[in-house]
Amino acid sequence: WSSGTILATGQALLAVRAIERAAKKVGPEKVTGAAVRDAILAAPISSAELFSFFPDLEFNREAPTPFRSTVNIGTVKGGKLVEAGSQVPVPFIPKWW
Repeated sequence: WSSGTILATGQALLAVRAIERAAKKVGPEKVTGAAVRDAILAAPISSAELFSFFPDLEFNREAPTPFRSTVNIGTVKGGKLVEAGSQVPVPFIPKWW
């Protein structure tokens, strides 16, 4: 596992969960990009739904990225990835330029 693998897996899970939500709302035959975006914006996606690859994610129309700043922290023990922290706040760093 590498950081790239973790990020790619989390992003794939996010996409699948959003598509699942869109299909439930509009029907599988009517899933469009707009329906998937609406599904992402409708409600937070929990860390549990993402198998803890990401923290809870919440999006809004003003921000193309999650606007809550938390992370899940993992470490390797005995050759296995284990959780070291969940929903850990990330401090706000103001723009410096």
